[in-house]
Amino acid sequence: MASSSHQKRPSPGLVDYSDSDGDGDDVAPSPKDPVASSLPPLPSKFHDLYTAAPRLAKADDPAAHGGRHRAIPHVEGNWPTHIYFEWHLNSTEAATVGHILSVARDAIAKHERFSSQRELPKLESFLHSDLGTQLPLHISMSRPIVLRTEQRDQFMASLEKGLDRIGVEPFDATFTSLEWVPNQDRTRWFWVMRASSGRGKHSPLTNLLAMCNGVVRQHGQPGLYSVDSGGNTRDGFHVSVGWSLREPTAGLREEVALAVEGGQEVDKLSALTMRCETLKVKIGNTVHALELKRGV
Repeated sequence: MASSSHQKRPSPGLVDYSDSDGDGDDVAPSPKDPVASSLPPLPSKFHDLYTAAPRLAKADDPAAHGGRHRAIPHVEGNWPTHIYFEWHLNSTEAATVGHILSVARDAIAKHERFSSQRELPKLESFLHSDLGTQLPLHISMSRPIVLRTEQRDQFMASLEKGLDRIGVEPFDATFTSLEWVPNQDRTRWFWVMRASSGRGKHSPLTNLLAMCNGVVRQHGQPGLYSVDSGGNTRDGFHVSVGWSLREPTAGLREEVALAVEGGQEVDKLSALTMRCETLKVKIGNTVHALELKRGV
């Protein structure tokens, strides 16, 4: 099925995860030696053309995905769907996130040398593919959900109408902490950067989540997180930078937290910003881009 972008708007320029998430285990160069590129960045729609590897088999084969199981089994007539903001890191951002990830890996290796456990979590990276190419990161605005063929057009129309109604402009997300979180059935654990765009009803992320949850539930699917009467999410937004098939112990979590805090990685984290201006909707292998309106 060919990929395309859905664009009726004027363009200005976790949570459970599916197997489309990257799982390469390389890390980026040290931030002391970032590689600056003289080439202009690719337009965001270029990345949408190459978002999924070709499917070689309909049956789920965990051995082909580093032991991971497909979040949504393939069924004819069903379309795996995900709503998210995508982040294509520049060389400096990739170096910073890569260094933070390497600090965590070093802490795990140190803990393993003094641990009585036979096997500890291996922290895989979302920054690079198995072939070493850099991958985008993302903030999820929905769970991986399933649409029927006849629901796709109405789903997109409802999201467009919702964006027009709430009038959220492009905004920056910042990062506050590093934590471990499991997927819904606790078969995978993620090391994540907690993300924020403000508090309560003044948060663009929270307003967008409430709208996306409404559209998703109208189509018979579960929402992501939940929003309380004060406009706050119970769980919180995040960007996953690494993953493991094994649950980290309390001792390992403490070792990683101490390494991150001792190396002042939290300061580097707080200096990062993620620009959110295009809401992506991936239905099957097709990515639709909904631009947030400026000057609403």
